[in-house]
Amino acid sequence: MRGSLNDEMLNDALASIALQEASPVLAVFFYCTGEAAAQWSDLRFNVGELRDNSVLSKIIVQPNEAKGCSVVLHSTTAFAQTNTGVYGSSSSAARVGDASSDSSREDTIIGKLLQALSEIPGMPTVAVAADNPNCGYGPLLHRWGNAFPNGNPLPEGLTLCPSSRVGFCGDYTETSARMGSIESALLSGTSVGVRIAQLAKTN
Repeated sequence: MRGSLNDEMLNDALASIALQEASPVLAVFFYCTGEAAAQWSDLRFNVGELRDNSVLSKIIVQPNEAKGCSVVLHSTTAFAQTNTGVYGSSSSAARVGDASSDSSREDTIIGKLLQALSEIPGMPTVAVAADNPNCGYGPLLHRWGNAFPNGNPLPEGLTLCPSSRVGFCGDYTETSARMGSIESALLSGTSVGVRIAQLAKTN
């Protein structure tokens, strides 16, 4: 049976989503080994949120058992909005969506985020060059265009439209968790999956 194109529930869901906005983020990520990894691990925090910094909003540090350490730097929304048109050469937008990105601007933006990092007392310094001997991977740039949804979440009752066979899941939908969180994305996917399975049994 074909899905209905004249679906009031689907129209309501799309109208609700259309009212939402999203705040972008530019992220620089890299993986350190050796002494560089030890310096990051010694900071003794996993997530640091910055205030009154015009470039950086968050620093995420994730050591692993192999004595390496992954680091992700989040820009502020304002910085990402100012620096549009750069997606990162390794991003899915560039690799799959064929989005063009200026490599020289990419290096400049990476440099600005790393410079802002170096201005924070106690932070390890990281070279911009991709062949940095202390970095097993990166630094690389990624534009997260819909990083943080804003507005009202899509009501749970509209996340599955059986007549059109369309389901919505993600951090922009209504769950028991905070909108915009990984938890809300996970819970929404689980909820839609359970309901699809129930519908399959009844049909």
